[in-house]
Amino acid sequence: MALKPTKITKVSGTVELLRDGQQNWFKVSVGTEIYPGDYLRRKQGAIVTVRCSDGREGTSLPEGVQKSLGYICPSRFRDATDSTIPYTISPRDTLILSKRPTLRWHAPDNVNRFRVTVRGQGLDWTKQVNRDKACQGDICQLVYPSDEPPLQLGITYVLVIETTDPNRSSEAPGLGFKLIDESKALEIQNLAQEIEQQELSTVEKALKLADIYEQNLLTAEAIAILEALPNEGKNAAVYRQLGQGYDLIGLPLETKAYYEKAIAKAESVGDKSELAAAQLGLGEVNWTLGKNQEAQNLLEAAKATYTELKNADMLSYLEERLREMANE
Repeated sequence: MALKPTKITKVSGTVELLRDGQQNWFKVSVGTEIYPGDYLRRKQGAIVTVRCSDGREGTSLPEGVQKSLGYICPSRFRDATDSTIPYTISPRDTLILSKRPTLRWHAPDNVNRFRVTVRGQGLDWTKQVNRDKACQGDICQLVYPSDEPPLQLGITYVLVIETTDPNRSSEAPGLGFKLIDESKALEIQNLAQEIEQQELSTVEKALKLADIYEQNLLTAEAIAILEALPNEGKNAAVYRQLGQGYDLIGLPLETKAYYEKAIAKAESVGDKSELAAAQLGLGEVNWTLGKNQEAQNLLEAAKATYTELKNADMLSYLEERLREMANE
């Protein structure tokens, strides 16, 4: 039996959708359908419920952050919580700037050889890669080969990692990537040059540029620029934004690790605002991982922190979210 389309079943306030390949967001209504490559975002105070194609209720949408269909209705066939699967890390469910991006993936233990494939309309190449040449620990990478055709505008590609000992594959729906429009890329390049000329620290510049990247759905670029910072320079905001970035591309274990670092750093310096945001983010990823009590405890902790900060909007959101969790 064919699956039904993913649809909006309840909405109040301003909730917007960006169609794949489009530039403009539009306001959704009950019955609006969501397709792979689309992004949804919820404005302050808005409420939205999504019914996935298999009948499930979609994952709750955080306020002010765009989320893809892969996040709202994650695949039940494979997920990135299984360390035996060579799941893709980057690029994954993102727009990108480079026609020859660096390809990154998670390497399961005791796997020494990989088949790396990039495919899309008019393109399908595969390279054999050995662990000792491509990996450091459980993270591997391959620079896009110079002898293969570059990526083209307007085409969605997928990165597939397969192991040969034993045979496993990362391929899963909803993880495609594509080049950003050339005019938008030029606009972002100009903004990046303006930031570079400002009298800011290296960390402040990286955070501002990462914000611009995320606003333009360049999640992989945002993650890369923040991870490139030296560890001693990474503050709570950097770790929290990395957690948010990995959450956007559906990697809960990486998300969890960065939110935990953000909490530890925020507590060490007394940064209540970053602490509350990281507590909320970690609570949501624990909910995704099925750790429901831990999730509720973290949201209660975030609620207490936002009470100290006298943030009425976030208190209202957390009260509603905790009610949702209690009823699920």
